[in-house]
Amino acid sequence: MNSDNKDKIDDPYKKLDPKGKKLVEMYITARQFKNAILEEEMIILPAQQNNIKDNTVIEWGGTKVSFRGDKMISRIYPFIVNKSFACEVYLKLLLVDIDFNFNTLKNYELHNLFKLYKNTDDYLKTVLFSFFYKKYGEQANKQFIEKEISNISNVFKDWRYIYERVNEENIVNSGFLSTFCGFLDRYAQQLIKSKYDYNVDENMR
Repeated sequence: MNSDNKDKIDDPYKKLDPKGKKLVEMYITARQFKNAILEEEMIILPAQQNNIKDNTVIEWGGTKVSFRGDKMISRIYPFIVNKSFACEVYLKLLLVDIDFNFNTLKNYELHNLFKLYKNTDDYLKTVLFSFFYKKYGEQANKQFIEKEISNISNVFKDWRYIYERVNEENIVNSGFLSTFCGFLDRYAQQLIKSKYDYNVDENMR
């Protein structure tokens, strides 16, 4: 048996059914948008100018700020847009898994994170509430979490054209958005592993 034939037989992706392949492709898409701009790459301030050791990362107001080099670099807009789009794809992946009928949603609702989240199953919500409770304590109750998800519901739509909203107040809890996105990433990865015995490359950025 030559190596080409062996690779074809051993490729676990080829053994997945159509639904499994779709979930994997959705996961890979979401993962790439999630990691397009890492949290510590969102805001980079010059280290020497601020008398801080090069390659220092601090958390400021729930946001990671890096100090390195001699230039100020801001990637806030792509960070917010990419993270919110990743959340949308992760949520749609979870809805595809439970055979949700997307035709029940209006066009504008297909991009609304809160609307997508509300249609996920109860198990995901239970795990989500437990995750945030462990991370933030008693303040992270169901009402708090759902309010935060509601607050980021239309971020992708609004921030894609942020230059058209210069006279409006544009505030996003980037820390919550990033944490929520990270939770969805791990949940989706574990779901694919448990249902299809398929490991998405954890080292993929």
